[in-house]
Amino acid sequence: MHPKKNRTASISLLVILGSSFLTIAAPSARGGETDPTLLIVRAVASDTPNGTLVRVDGQFPWNALLQSGYPLELVVWRTTGQIEFVAFDLAGAARSGTHGALVDGLSTSEVATFAAQGQPDSGPVLTHVENGRLEAVLDARFAGAPLAAQLYVIDHGTPFVSNPAPITRGLP
Repeated sequence: MHPKKNRTASISLLVILGSSFLTIAAPSARGGETDPTLLIVRAVASDTPNGTLVRVDGQFPWNALLQSGYPLELVVWRTTGQIEFVAFDLAGAARSGTHGALVDGLSTSEVATFAAQGQPDSGPVLTHVENGRLEAVLDARFAGAPLAAQLYVIDHGTPFVSNPAPITRGLP
């Protein structure tokens, strides 16, 4: 074989091997549960006789959700007038209150303060948790109101937030 062709073949093999290694190593190198991906792709709501049904589709660390007590919370709030919210933990407990910082969503620097806000509320209910989907029913005070949603986690003292997403009306 010609020396130049042999060198080119060697470089090509190294590139292929290097790419394969990066592809195999990438998932564990990302540290999915210590650096959770939180993303809302779609948020929709529909007023029903039982309250306002809210469905949030997105990405969140599903494997971690299967662990008891994972600190993911779903926050839904009214975007006009007094900024009233309901926050749900995965155990189904809800708390509600008002918090002005929610106007345009929570930043990571606002999460710790927000997590201490609100009072337990037995009206709203988290009704469904699955990979990529959360559903909750809000009580009558949110009927017809413009709403938004956001996910957050405080993992070992470090806050992570999803994008704040406007909630459109009309479930498919």
